[in-house]
Formats: sequence, structure tokens, C-alpha cells
Amino acid sequence: MKKCLMCQEGLNELITLRKILFFIKLQQESICKDCRDKFNPLTNQIVCQGCGRISFEKGYCNDCINWKKIEPTATLNHQSLFEYNDWMKEWIEGFKFKGNYQLGCVFSEELKKFIYFKKQQGFLVAPIPSSQHSYANRGFNQVEALLDFAKVTYQSILLNESQEMKQSSKNRQERLLLKQPFSIKKEWQGKLEGKSILLVDDVYTTGRTILYAKKLIEDSGASLVRSVSLAR
Repeated sequence: MKKCLMCQEGLNELITLRKILFFIKLQQESICKDCRDKFNPLTNQIVCQGCGRISFEKGYCNDCINWKKIEPTATLNHQSLFEYNDWMKEWIEGFKFKGNYQLGCVFSEELKKFIYFKKQQGFLVAPIPSSQHSYANRGFNQVEALLDFAKVTYQSILLNESQEMKQSSKNRQERLLLKQPFSIKKEWQGKLEGKSILLVDDVYTTGRTILYAKKLIEDSGASLVRSVSLAR
């Protein structure tokens, strides 16, 4: 019997009458219902219109208001799929830092559904790249892995040239002081004019990384740049 990737308990496929009558293919879950229910989707919740954080009222949160003061021209319209709660933190710890690659399949359906509608609107999907140091330690780019599991085609537009320590090792102030780590890959230079780009990341923390990537792509001629992360 296949086991839940989170708690290691056995997984049982729920066979419904509808599946039998309409010959619907059984889809084996990667985690059990109890573990799935511990994640908090942000769909239909009130969130900050700038960064996607859960909010008590519509509009911008204090973080985004501060970003507007620091960078008045910054485009703040990020979307996130799940809240960064303790259970999401545990998933990220296993997938991103312990290198359990198979955990990347847990959110395939949610990512596929969200990105499908963006692609229908003409967006090219571009993952936020890892630094060479992080890639060497982990053995894979976590965002590309998420997209691969979701069977989403994407374009590697950005190069991360940062030589600094990994983001997770920095405190908030250190992240805010991050220098521009990205450049446009040679094969994409001069080819972004008029394009619509959807940037994809795993976690939105301070927004510094996403804003740098957005600005670079906007300055390279893209007509529209949006972003989404798995968690906020």
C-alpha cells in the first residue's frame, strides 16, 4: 500500500459511485486527507492585494505600504495559493532543505489549475531560479520541480548570480538589503518586448526577491509581469 508522503500512514483510494459509472480514472493521492486538511488555501479569503498575505480588510498590508514608500513604481500584485503555516513550514523543510524531491508532487493540481488560466491569457511561465550554491547543495531547483510535477511548461528566463548565503539563513533585514541577484539569460535578451510573464516562486517572505525579478523583466520590455508563490 502506498504511504502518505507526510505522515507515512497508508493511503486508501476513495471509490465513489460516480467514478464507477463514468469510468473515471482513479487518481492516487500523494498525502492523506488529514495531512491535506492541515494546509490552509488562500482561495476565497481576504488577502492583501499587494502580496497575498491573509488580512482582515481589503487593500495593502503594512509591508506593502512600506514597499510603496521605498519603491514608488514597484508593481505590487502578488498572489499566493496557501498560507505559510506550521504545516507548510514542515512540508518546505522536507522538500526544500532535506531534499525529499517526491514531496514536490503534493500541490500539482493547485498549481496546474492556477497556471492554466494564466496561460490562457497569454502568459509565459518563468520560475525564480536558485543560486548556484543552493542548486549544488539541493541537487534541484525547487520551483522547477514543482512545475515539472504539475506538468507545466516554463521558460528559464532568469539567471541567479548571487554568491551570498541562502535566503533562509538570513533575517528579515538582511533579506531586505539583498542586492539584485538576477540577470536575463543570453538567449532571452532582447526577446521580452511586449511579452506577458508569470513569475513563479515557492515562498513569498519579504517580497525583495520577487520585486527584483519583476523590475528586471519590466525593464527588459515585458508589457505585463505578474507573480505567484505556493505559500505566503
